[in-house]
Amino acid sequence: MGLTAALLATAFTFGPSVSVEVVADGPHADEATALGGWLVQRLIEEGYTIAPPGQADQADQVLTLEADAEVLTVRGGTETFEIETGAPAVMRLEALHRARLLLEHSHSAQPPGQPTDSLASEVLGMRTQEEAPEGAAGALESALLEAGYVLTPRPRPGDPVLCVVHADARLGASLTRGGVACPDPTIYVAYAQLQGPHGADAIVALIEAASEPERPPAEPFIAPPGATDEPAAATPPDPPDEKQGFLSKESEFRLGADVGAVARGDVDAYARAHMRLGKLQGPGGQLHVGVIPSRSGSVRALDTTLAVGPDFRFGRRRFGAEVGLVAGALVHAYADESVRGGSASWYVGLPAAVSFGRSWDRMRVHLFTEGFITGGRLQHIRDNAPNWARSAWGVRAGLGITWGWNIK
Repeated sequence: MGLTAALLATAFTFGPSVSVEVVADGPHADEATALGGWLVQRLIEEGYTIAPPGQADQADQVLTLEADAEVLTVRGGTETFEIETGAPAVMRLEALHRARLLLEHSHSAQPPGQPTDSLASEVLGMRTQEEAPEGAAGALESALLEAGYVLTPRPRPGDPVLCVVHADARLGASLTRGGVACPDPTIYVAYAQLQGPHGADAIVALIEAASEPERPPAEPFIAPPGATDEPAAATPPDPPDEKQGFLSKESEFRLGADVGAVARGDVDAYARAHMRLGKLQGPGGQLHVGVIPSRSGSVRALDTTLAVGPDFRFGRRRFGAEVGLVAGALVHAYADESVRGGSASWYVGLPAAVSFGRSWDRMRVHLFTEGFITGGRLQHIRDNAPNWARSAWGVRAGLGITWGWNIK
């Protein structure tokens, strides 16, 4: 018990610790197990340190998912909430909401003393570059907890850190230390291998191998006289792995809209609808249609822009930035008392946006700006003086939302 307390003392230095236990039986057992893994993953992303279920008595707070023949509940302390059965995505959101309420209402944490360095190897930092696919969320974290590791999103500089890159059917993993950048994956593990009591064996072997001192190089082997030159049968190498690196295999299709102001000498309002198809991290393309209504003197005008072009996205699903280059046309329509007319010219823009949202939502909020240039200055003259005029170049900025779908 003293060893366990000292171990969890290390975790306490990184923020509140939580233990998630699953008590599952009946038709909802699989749902509760999958939900428990997903909940662990989300709590780590939100800054909580997660203690193994076997050490729950030493954690700051304990969450229990219980499933019987009729209901699925989440319990913390003396409070219990029932999770209504339905679509998995809806159940996950409700469970996360209830878990947050339970954790916020708990005031029982008693910070212990300082950790001992001899136990630091049992604390494992987690860095995830991609999100696990549907059905595999939390599988790795659950397997590592079963192996006895305390998982934290904020390790100390000397603590081991597991770097994870998720793909469709497997994950890539490498090991580094707190404060050091992640290298490329050194092993790949199928999600199916993470199931069962020894699901984390491959990851544990990677951690233990990294902690062992380097061995001196082996002496060169000299074949005895009379030995054949035929090499011994070797295990065929694994097929080459597709490295995720900076560019993600996962793509997205998004629709969005934003409103704001545009400055072209005078300042007008604008509205824009747009779509993007491309990598979550990497190249893509965008198409947008915008309208800029304006009025000056007796002239009422409506400028419509249609542009398309490539872009590049940086960041992750929850937060990212996009820069692009688009080209198209600007159509100018106007009415001056009884006179109506219009014109068209070319349009080139440099759009940029910063977007943010929650990982489980399809919606993101984005801040948009664009510098642009058109085919020429637009103006209407009355009595030898400009009655309405706009510059050939301008800048616009706005706020909007997007709604998207992942493509794998």
